[in-house]
Amino acid sequence: IGKLVLADHFGREYAQVCMAAENADLPLLNAELDQFAASHADIGGYLLGLWGLPQDLIEAVALHHDPSSHDISQFTPLTAVHVANALVHLSGEPLDAPTTLRTTAKLDRRYLSRLRCERRLRDWQELAAAMTVGA
Repeated sequence: IGKLVLADHFGREYAQVCMAAENADLPLLNAELDQFAASHADIGGYLLGLWGLPQDLIEAVALHHDPSSHDISQFTPLTAVHVANALVHLSGEPLDAPTTLRTTAKLDRRYLSRLRCERRLRDWQELAAAMTVGA
């Protein structure tokens, strides 16, 4: 949601930020913060709050890059969005490809371990890969 807002309001400037982040192999979140003083996660969470959506959905969007900042001990929408965010970047790559290894580094393993979800990660990766192949 936040990416759509940034793209709509800052069109070409946001495209340049995205391209620069990709070319420099930097997290888009950091490039957004540098350029706009807010990230897509911040903007998306704020918008969901304005719409009056439930707090757990707001947190899922706002904190999906930093789930450990939330003190929870069970699978929540935040967990789903955090894992999905990393897996969506796989783009059909084999699980042992360098891009896959970089993507799994984006996962907050301490958070997943605290929730006892880390052991499910391989299954989620395989499911994401199967869905990409079938698309």
